[in-house]
Amino acid sequence: GRLRGGLLQKVPTRVWRTLRAHSSILQRAPTSNNIFGASCSVHSLRGAGSGPVATGTSLAAASGDVGGQELTVPEKHKGVRTFIEDGWTILVGKNAVDNDNLSLNIGKANDFWFHVAGCPGSHVVVRNPNQDSDLPQSVKVVAAGLAAWYSKAKTSSKASVHYTTCKHVSKIRGSPAGQVLLGKYKALSTGPLNPEAYFAAKSKK
Repeated sequence: GRLRGGLLQKVPTRVWRTLRAHSSILQRAPTSNNIFGASCSVHSLRGAGSGPVATGTSLAAASGDVGGQELTVPEKHKGVRTFIEDGWTILVGKNAVDNDNLSLNIGKANDFWFHVAGCPGSHVVVRNPNQDSDLPQSVKVVAAGLAAWYSKAKTSSKASVHYTTCKHVSKIRGSPAGQVLLGKYKALSTGPLNPEAYFAAKSKK
């Protein structure tokens, strides 16, 4: 398991008009080790991810069938939804076991990692093939919005989402499936992002 927060630096990036109302950066969260989930420290997923899979030409959905057409995706993994935002691959775990596999096996050390704070939800990994120090703001907001959507915070107007890199995500021996320990992380406040509506609207632009 792995995760990265110390290397995440704020960089000036554009914020899409459609996302500007969705999100605002919060103060940096404590960098001490924390367990995320029900206690707001252990990140876990149980029963999350029941929302619809996004559709649209800008999206690659793991299930792949939209309007009778099968979408082509750059990578597929069992138990993982796949989305594409501005060329960035976003992977979303479907259940607790899938979350562990995504965060600890599929995710690479410098891939970015997202999870809603304080309640069960999907683990979200954004591929980082160029080893960038941070994501474009628009991509970060989409990834955080997906983490909020595929969680128990789905019906909330705003949710706090923790993000870091996979090298700072680890697992305590014997801990429940989907529960991981974070080293360093930052927090992003965002509204849940309905992928079906978002990508459908984007494809029409």
